[in-house]
Amino acid sequence: GIDFEKFKDEFLEPLELLVLTFFSYKVKDIVYSSRHQNIAEHVYAQAFFSEVEKAQQLIKIIHYLNVTYESDKNALEIILKGKLLALEFHDKTLVDSIYNVATEVGLNQSYLLHQRAIFEANHENGNLNLAIEYITNIKSDDSFYDMRAVNHTRANIYRKMAQRSTSQQDKIKYRGFGLRLLNENIRTSHKNSMPYVTKGYLLLDEIKDLSDSDEHLVEIIKDFESNLSSGYKKYPYDEALLALEHDFSKQIDSL
Repeated sequence: GIDFEKFKDEFLEPLELLVLTFFSYKVKDIVYSSRHQNIAEHVYAQAFFSEVEKAQQLIKIIHYLNVTYESDKNALEIILKGKLLALEFHDKTLVDSIYNVATEVGLNQSYLLHQRAIFEANHENGNLNLAIEYITNIKSDDSFYDMRAVNHTRANIYRKMAQRSTSQQDKIKYRGFGLRLLNENIRTSHKNSMPYVTKGYLLLDEIKDLSDSDEHLVEIIKDFESNLSSGYKKYPYDEALLALEHDFSKQIDSL
């Protein structure tokens, strides 16, 4: 073994410009982290050259962590975020293996199904029908998981399904599904602006699909402006709402 003083002198001191060391009162232990996310990403990229190596290492980490410890559980939940894995892996079968191992270690199943849905929705070769299937399999009575987050993801998936559909009838159907979920989230959620933002982009998609002579255009623009105004009342100067307003202005200028 090695005592902490030797570890600090021989390992930490040479890396003092790269690694932060502090005592976490939350986990009641010393915690190490990269001073900058880019450093961590660079080290990770240099250490593992292939997707297979990355997957194997993540699977090892999942096996070693203990979900009964809050710090380990939090680390696993970060590792398994669907959007990050969608960017990191081209080969979907490797991510399936990662999630299958995570299922065995006792993580909340609603969380895993949710992240698998997010992965499918964001991967370059993602399957939106499979994403909906994962979402549907989440038990709505799971009191340990926020169903509003699940419904927001479902609404995002419906938005993507509408975008990819060539049928106007299907576009209307999927957007209708998404709007109902987002309206319910707006009614019940007070955490952040995202229900307003996603609803705004869903309405903006609809505006883009209509010609400037369409009789429904004025009504949808009014809905968009009403949603944006309601969002600003709750979350003034919110960056996501400001970006949404900017994208809306660009679209209106192009009509």
